[in-house]
Formats: sequence, structure tokens, C-alpha cells
Amino acid sequence: MRDQGVTTYPKSRRVVLGHSPSSGVEPYFGVVSSSSSRRLDTLFHDWRDQALGANMWWEPKDRDLFDYSHLEEIVTETECEVIVALGVVVAEAIFIPPISFEWFETDLYGRRIRAAMIPHPSGLNRFYNDVDNRITAADFFKEALLS
Repeated sequence: MRDQGVTTYPKSRRVVLGHSPSSGVEPYFGVVSSSSSRRLDTLFHDWRDQALGANMWWEPKDRDLFDYSHLEEIVTETECEVIVALGVVVAEAIFIPPISFEWFETDLYGRRIRAAMIPHPSGLNRFYNDVDNRITAADFFKEALLS
């Protein structure tokens, strides 16, 4: 929840982690409509009931400066155990190989996290144009959030 420029993250065992919001979108991309959250809805409609959607960076300048302070807040405040990284940029930021649909263990800010990457769900990613790829992504995403 964002209050006077400060965001506090609710406890959530699972986090779906994006890199940065679209212009004018709050750090919680699952709360408001974005191209990524709409794509995730097509993979698993109830994903918001199972995980918190959050972005590592709030503005392009944070990304350009490699400012990971929001990532630390997300990990420590949510006390998450599982992260689904949306795309290569996020996977590399949380120290997992950029390999889709495989689980890895990573240590972030004193927490042992089970993490996996799915291809970034933006409308620009052609991966999702193929029906078989969408099915693979949907099956993995749902399993990741329900396990």
C-alpha cells in the first residue's frame, strides 16, 4: 500500500515480480490494469488471490541506477518464500539463471527463496503468440502459485 510516497508490502508467501510499472501505474501491477497483468489473467485468472504482484523498480531512473531498494523491501516485508520472475531482467536481479519454467534456490536479503522465471508477459513478447507456449506458461504459472 502506498502512502505519502512510502510503500509497505503486505505479507505474501508468493510474489510475482516485475521490473518496472508502465507510466502512471502504481508499484503493485496486479491491482491496476497493465498489459502484463492482463496477460497474467489469461494464464491464471485468480493469480491475484494467490500472490502479490510487485515491481522491483518504480521509475526508469531507479532501473538505470540499479537501485534495488524496492526489491529488498518486497522480500523482507512480504516474507515471501516463492518468487515468479517476469522475464530475464528480473531473473538476473534475483540471481537465478534466465531459464524459463525451471525452479532455482536463491538467497535474497537473508531469506532463502524458491524462484522461477516465466517469459515477460508484456504484449511485446512474441513467445505468447504460440498457443502451445501459452499453455506451457499457464500450467507452470498456476502450479507455481498453488504449490
